[in-house]
Amino acid sequence: LQVKYNITGNYGYSGDSFRVEDKDGNIVLQGDPEYSSSINKTYGCLPKDNACYTFLIGGQHQWDDVSYALFFDGKLVHRSDSWLFDSVQFGDSCKPRCNQEYESLVEFFMFGDRYTKFEYEYEWDLSVVNSSSSASVSSGVVPQGPGISPLVHKIMCIPKGSCSSFFIAAPNVTREVVRLVPEDDSQEGPNATYVNATVNERVSLYAVYNLAMDDITYRKVEWWSPKYSYVLGRSDDNDQTTNMGS
Repeated sequence: LQVKYNITGNYGYSGDSFRVEDKDGNIVLQGDPEYSSSINKTYGCLPKDNACYTFLIGGQHQWDDVSYALFFDGKLVHRSDSWLFDSVQFGDSCKPRCNQEYESLVEFFMFGDRYTKFEYEYEWDLSVVNSSSSASVSSGVVPQGPGISPLVHKIMCIPKGSCSSFFIAAPNVTREVVRLVPEDDSQEGPNATYVNATVNERVSLYAVYNLAMDDITYRKVEWWSPKYSYVLGRSDDNDQTTNMGS
């Protein structure tokens, strides 16, 4: 397997990550392109008989001057110069991820903050809904933090033709900080006396994610959670729900 990653232009570093998983989801190759305007080449020796692999790549930005090419057994598998996230299956024993006749494929990508120095997680749930009820199909958590890949990929199958709802919750991470607060809670504004006090404050975390069903993108977003409103003077949870289907 050969991965060619070409960085041009003035940025010199794209911030992308990529990896290759086998059919059991084990990581067999991974990399982060170097901080340079160059062609990065990554090689790996993988069994080619009775094999199926998935190549995953993504980052926080969709660049105009970055491209990659994927070669397996000397043959070009895929080439792209426009992506935020991408997944490619290759090998002689690959099968459809869902039953194409009866199921729709839901694909979730996320790229978290790779520089965060503490652990946290996003909770998510995928449900099938109708006019009177909903039923959870799949749920889980997305862990993030030191030593954890910021590149996240989930595949889920739901009954074809159904309406679905994907919910993802903002992490609840707090830290102690010193802020100026009114000495008397009943007083605010220019006439109030302010003092330093230690308070618990929620940390705003950054991620980019993409949600698609049957190759139709329903949400592609940069997400600060929670999002602080300077107008309202508070943080909103801004958990997000995406409805998919017709």
